[in-house]
Formats: sequence, C-alpha cells, structure tokens
Amino acid sequence: MNRYIILTLSTLFIGCSNTSNYPKDAHCAYMPKVADENSSEFSPQGVCGQFTDEDTIIIKPKHLKNMDFGEGNSTVLYANASSEGKRNVFYVTKSGKTIHTFFFDNGPDYFHDGLARVIKKGKIGFINHDLEVVIEPKYDYARFFENGKAKVCNGCTEKKEGEYSMMVGGKWGVIDTTGKLIEPMK
Repeated sequence: MNRYIILTLSTLFIGCSNTSNYPKDAHCAYMPKVADENSSEFSPQGVCGQFTDEDTIIIKPKHLKNMDFGEGNSTVLYANASSEGKRNVFYVTKSGKTIHTFFFDNGPDYFHDGLARVIKKGKIGFINHDLEVVIEPKYDYARFFENGKAKVCNGCTEKKEGEYSMMVGGKWGVIDTTGKLIEPMK
C-alpha cells in the first residue's frame, strides 16, 4: 500500500514539475504613435501582452492601438519574457496577429524576393508580406532568398567567433521560393 502511495505521489510530482511555463508576460518595445513626426525611436512599453508559447504573443488591445503601423499593415515588436531575458523580434499586424521572425542585423529579418524568415519551435521557414507562412518552418537554419534561391540546412550548429557567428556542419541544400528542394541536402 505504501509503495502505491509513494509511486502515485512521485508520478504526480514529476507531472507537475514538467508543466508549461506559459503564459508569461511579454515585456515589449515598439514604435508608438507619437505627435512628433521626427521621432523614430523604439521605446520600452512595459508588459504589452502575454507569450502563449515561445513563438506567440497575444497583444493587449491598448498596446495594439498604440503601435505605429505607418502606411503598412504590419510593424515590428521586440519582446522578451522578462525585463532582462533574451530579446525576440516579431512582426505584428493591425489585427494583432504576431509572427516570430529571425533576428538579423539587430532587427527583424528583411524581406528578400518577397519572403522573410520565420521561427517556430526552433525551426526556420518563410513568410510573405501578409505574414502568411509560405514555407513551413522545418530547417535548423536558412539563409535569406537571393535570385529566387535560399540555402537551408539541417543538423548544422552555430559557432560563435567574437561578436559574429556562423553555421557549421549538417546537411545543406537549396530551395526555391515555393519551398521545393532544387539542390539536394548533402
């Protein structure tokens, strides 16, 4: 009887210790609507919403209304789960849709050939200007598109050299803007 109770309590304890750490507050910085047209500063905005997982944020309506979308349908949001945690970058639409994009050159990934890199569960894919996923995230790394082609890899790892890093190892191939593999992984 005692073994059964200990086993049950152990199972309950282990099950509870593996629960998700979400939702988490999202500490954000974005470009707010401002009266001064000369201002182009991203500024901390405090907790602007909640992470529902590592790649998704639900933005509070008051913050969504305060974001400067300019003449486009999307803007950029920097967010982390604590005031000192790793900063992630997201594209946000006027309707509140968020998509975790690749952090490149101190900001969100640029659109090349109409596509930008997106991150989902640690894998990289591509989105279009409407923030629709057009190539599902399934690569460990992908370069941006150039002339309709992008190098992709699986099994590669990041190697840091000072303030720079490079991807090494793994199998590399080339895809086109539809996601079709045009040079096999090797």
